[in-house]
Amino acid sequence: MPPVEGRAPHAAPAGPPSDEPGHGAADHSDRAAPQYSARERRAIAIYTGLSDLLGRKRWLRVALGILVLGFALVLAAGPWLIQLAGEDAESYGRFGYAGIFVVNLISTSTVFIPVPALTAVGQALIVDQATELNPVLVGIAGGLGMGLGEVTAYLVGLGGGHVARGREIKAPARLQSLMTGLARRVNWLMGHYGTATLFTLAAIPNPVFEFAGITAGALRFPFRRFIIAVTLGKVIRGLILAAIGYYSVDVFGL
Repeated sequence: MPPVEGRAPHAAPAGPPSDEPGHGAADHSDRAAPQYSARERRAIAIYTGLSDLLGRKRWLRVALGILVLGFALVLAAGPWLIQLAGEDAESYGRFGYAGIFVVNLISTSTVFIPVPALTAVGQALIVDQATELNPVLVGIAGGLGMGLGEVTAYLVGLGGGHVARGREIKAPARLQSLMTGLARRVNWLMGHYGTATLFTLAAIPNPVFEFAGITAGALRFPFRRFIIAVTLGKVIRGLILAAIGYYSVDVFGL
């Protein structure tokens, strides 16, 4: 018998008891939902985010295809670079501008690829090499690496807002509420002043940029505007770090 039009949802006849096997949407969804580790969920989110971006515009297919290939090669060489150079900034200096770019690329990809102590090493490398190489080029190389690495945070958010919202904020117990509050404020700023927030947080060293990157992806913030704002901000940060390293020699005699 066909359903009567206009019948309220609550008037529909009740189905079989939920405790019977194979019945009940909630039970079915609970059984069907696979359990993934935090790293696996981030990987799925990044894959989904890439698929979303690639399916939207043709020019992104070529650009992101090259990006993914280059990113994979860099990450494959990352462990070799770390073992070869050690964990101090001077050791990485032997690789020149390419080393500055790669180290900062990997260091800002820690949303997906955790590399202990490499974030500090990447920025210390910019300061250190500004006295050995052209400081402007050093700052640009480091900034480009940092900007490109932040794409991983965007892809995590783009691949699924539930992954971004469910991601743990790793902090000591006393700082947990503070970090959670900061994340909420960053999310609000992203919803109202997206480009300005990305640029400012990218240019100023801070521990909450990852939240902005994930939120940008979850809000479907235009990728072109994201990468331009973030890269410009990171390049400015790189130039500031390079200037600190370059002029500290004259001021402090380091």
